[in-house]
Amino acid sequence: TLLDEAILSSRVVINQYPNSRFVEDAYYIISISMFLKEDYKGAQNHLNKLIDLFPNGKSKVEAYLWLSYCELKLDNSNNSQKILNKTIVENKLNKDESYLSNIIFAELFLERGEFSNAYEKYKEAIEYSSTDVEKIKIYNQLIKISDKNEDYINLVEFLDDIYPFLRTIKEKKEIKLLSIKYNKELENFEYVILEIEEML
Repeated sequence: TLLDEAILSSRVVINQYPNSRFVEDAYYIISISMFLKEDYKGAQNHLNKLIDLFPNGKSKVEAYLWLSYCELKLDNSNNSQKILNKTIVENKLNKDESYLSNIIFAELFLERGEFSNAYEKYKEAIEYSSTDVEKIKIYNQLIKISDKNEDYINLVEFLDDIYPFLRTIKEKKEIKLLSIKYNKELENFEYVILEIEEML
């Protein structure tokens, strides 16, 4: 609902105040809102408009990165890679842009089945993340990938890494129980015993 409201408000700016200094922001908001709603084609169209209308605008680098992300989501990984590489070569990325570029790289590697490279790019994204929510989101993705591939060695590491960022006792308990489960799979029985004793 909030994304829909953001899109509607931004369209008002574009249609009724075409000369406003907020038009660039409006196109950016529409593009990202559509992406988050998984309307990747719509996001792609508005990002192209944003780039055409404001080729040297403040959102230029992010616009190209999100355009690369759209291409990836639309199963055009070669185009995604080309846009991403060109954007990185031609620009010095700030923290937020570096975060986003590493997320895209990670998903490109995942698509190719290059899990070790995907892990590394996700870890780099964590270094550039601005909030605990972003960190938790990436760690959850790492946990999901390693579990799916039965990569329990990395999985228990990711479970340990996410733990300090969790806020509720319930979340921390769930992660500890998962950690015990997979350490048991790895026959790390000393760790399992110590953790159970600590929880008790």
